[in-house]
Amino acid sequence: MEKRVKNKIEGFLKRIKEIFGERILSCILYGSVVKGTYNPKNSDINLIIIVDRFEAKDLDAIRKKVSKYALKNLIRPFFFSEFFFLSSTDIFPIEWKDIKENHLIVYGNDLTENIKIENENLRIELERKIKQLFLDFQQELIFEKNKILILEETVKNLKFLIPLIEECVGEKINIPEISNKDKLENKIDELLKFFSDIIILIEKNLGRRKK
Repeated sequence: MEKRVKNKIEGFLKRIKEIFGERILSCILYGSVVKGTYNPKNSDINLIIIVDRFEAKDLDAIRKKVSKYALKNLIRPFFFSEFFFLSSTDIFPIEWKDIKENHLIVYGNDLTENIKIENENLRIELERKIKQLFLDFQQELIFEKNKILILEETVKNLKFLIPLIEECVGEKINIPEISNKDKLENKIDELLKFFSDIIILIEKNLGRRKK
């Protein structure tokens, strides 16, 4: 971790400790700093702070004592109770899986060890994301005129989503490439088939929960 990032986090922790004291159970760093893609100009410093209880007066104290420091240093904190944190794996399975696999404990205990991700929850979240992208693609093709731009934007979004799917299903996925030289209709057909194949791949590898 870069010294300047470490100093920013330490400054944040000092202020948070003045509010919560021994109620802080853990402070977890995740995101670009941990993954090595941090850019000091525009990257957030992502922190999860787990406390044993969270009261209304804490929000006011954070606003008064911490918010300006956090905004100035691009620190993005989220506050959870231990129960809230560990019971959210079904709601945010992709995000929590990433946190479990890519994090650094900067204070307290490593509560990520207790994170348990179910394949069914991963399947639901991945399908929701890919199907929403497909629906957006379909609507834009119907109502927008610049189809080349639609194709390019869809592929751009796929390049963000597909690595998550690859990690979960354990297979390499080749995303269709878009070129101005391509016949438009053929490329649209290729992407439509790609969406269908990805949905089948997710269900095949992660499977639906049997009743």
